[in-house]
Amino acid sequence: MRWRIARGHELSIVSLAPCDDGGDAYLGEFGLTNVPTLQVTRQHESDGQLLHDVVETLVGGAREPAHITMTQAVRSKGMRQGLHEWVASKKVTAFVRRQNPDVLEAHWATQAASMAMKVKHMLGVPFTVTMHGGDLYRAPSPSLPKIVLNGDAIFPVSQFLVDLLTKAKQPEGLPAVPDNQFDRSKLRIRANSIDEELIADAPADQHDGVMLVGNVGRLAPEKCHADLIDAFANVKDEFPIARLQIIGGGPLEDDLRNHVKQLGIEGRVELTGAMPTAQVVPMVRKMNVYVQSADLEGFGLATLEAAGQGLPVIATRTGAHTDIIEPGTNGLLYDAHDVNALTQHLRTLMSDADLRRQMGKANLQVARERYASEVIWARTERWTEAIAAHEPMPQ
Repeated sequence: MRWRIARGHELSIVSLAPCDDGGDAYLGEFGLTNVPTLQVTRQHESDGQLLHDVVETLVGGAREPAHITMTQAVRSKGMRQGLHEWVASKKVTAFVRRQNPDVLEAHWATQAASMAMKVKHMLGVPFTVTMHGGDLYRAPSPSLPKIVLNGDAIFPVSQFLVDLLTKAKQPEGLPAVPDNQFDRSKLRIRANSIDEELIADAPADQHDGVMLVGNVGRLAPEKCHADLIDAFANVKDEFPIARLQIIGGGPLEDDLRNHVKQLGIEGRVELTGAMPTAQVVPMVRKMNVYVQSADLEGFGLATLEAAGQGLPVIATRTGAHTDIIEPGTNGLLYDAHDVNALTQHLRTLMSDADLRRQMGKANLQVARERYASEVIWARTERWTEAIAAHEPMPQ
């Protein structure tokens, strides 16, 4: 992967990241779709192949800077596991040596970051690690303290993750993040971004003849869609034309359909199931109010994408929601599972078309000025250039 930087030369980066069956979408999210890509996917795990075997096959003849995607290797126990990890690190190190990058970029503070740390030890190549959420609040790596100590830059994607990492915040029920002692000057928020082409030219249409409340997300427990359905049920009689549309599929789809049926609002609530990505943006554009009810997010990209369509947003205080939304200006915030607060926020926005227009317009400005891809990548480029030059990162 090559970035053009201010001094006019090219900065070479090798990027390491985990990958699942949705690897292509993952790469696209980080602007890596044009990078020669070597993927080690879960298929290899199920086949019983080890990470180092796959890496050997894929990178043996590589000569161009590439993005290596890795999942958790098949884990064996004791000495054998240690041997496999050692061989894997040797092969990735050999690959990096051939590429001779200025910087290693690791996504997720898990296996990829551990590998980058080992390569730095062997070759002296500085590395950054971008933290996306699950690597802090689901199952933090035992190596996390070493990763943040040895990383040349630590990039959580939201202030929420910064607070978890620095122990300024510890939500109940989450595993404790290991104690981390590191130079805070290495810490920067590297937010997710939205492609400029996806940002609308004008706020979403708002008028009194239509009222569509919407949400996009996987139908999974952490998304708390039942809270949204309950809040909508609380206001449905006050707004007879209002409908609720939830876009996405997932393991709770049948349960949520049953919940809607029990509330007797089947004619007012639509669960679309999984939808092709190309169809989602036009559907979101037709919404009047967007709600994100999740109780735990690392960032919350769907919330940013709704803001980029010029919608007023109601969201929980998690992930980047509190970074994106200034309450009363471009949206409203509430504590997860507080259905009464969500109900009141729905009343506030559903009853005031002028406020919805005002917030939608403000969200377009937020998306363009703070989260557009060019803005995020220009900032990251400056940081990475400084790291390659062994200089302090600018703010």
